[in-house]
Amino acid sequence: MKKREFGEGPIYVLTNYIFWFLLGNIYFLLLNIPFIFVFTLYLMNPVEGYTFLFFLSSIPIGPAFLALLSTMGKIVREKDVNLTSHFFGAYKKNFFEGIFYWILFILFIMIVYFDLLFVNSNYSSAILTRVVQILGLFVIAFGLFVFPIVSRFYFRAKDTLKIAIKYFVKKVHIAITNVVIAGGLVYLAFKINILIIFIFSIIAYCIMFLQNPVLQEIEDSIENKENKGNKE
Repeated sequence: MKKREFGEGPIYVLTNYIFWFLLGNIYFLLLNIPFIFVFTLYLMNPVEGYTFLFFLSSIPIGPAFLALLSTMGKIVREKDVNLTSHFFGAYKKNFFEGIFYWILFILFIMIVYFDLLFVNSNYSSAILTRVVQILGLFVIAFGLFVFPIVSRFYFRAKDTLKIAIKYFVKKVHIAITNVVIAGGLVYLAFKINILIIFIFSIIAYCIMFLQNPVLQEIEDSIENKENKGNKE
């Protein structure tokens, strides 16, 4: 009985979470070495011409991010996970979906980015600039809302986007909170360097924690439809 109490105590739980966040972050970074390499080169020599390299090297982020979200989602739901097994299992299952949705996401980000450059170069309208910036935040918010759905369920792309739009409109406050928390944590990581070794896992965990009610609602909706189909 004492062993069980010790095994479920706050120190044991905290140690587990630290280990999961650290290991998940390490796996995520290892799978994104190409982007880290290009980003490091850019920091060493910040000149123009890196746009295509950034785009190309960022592609592996998609499946790695889905794997991290899937793993953190399991921790949110079950408070336990075999992290290595689940992470790489999710990475394998979601590999092509991750690439597809990430490329789509990055393309929209690049469109907004080039629109912003165009507006700043050709117009001196603060309002127009702000509109494009808000559009960029909207794209990021929607992207952070879609990826948890993709990490949890297997739908056709058209169905995924329909469901995401429906719940994005209903739960826009969650989408906005995702962006605020992710941005805040990235800012803190620049101020508190130790957070770098946990940051991506913590962001993924917070997103999955916030979006868990939405994901549960989607799952309940699917089960209700299946039950109705079985009765018919």
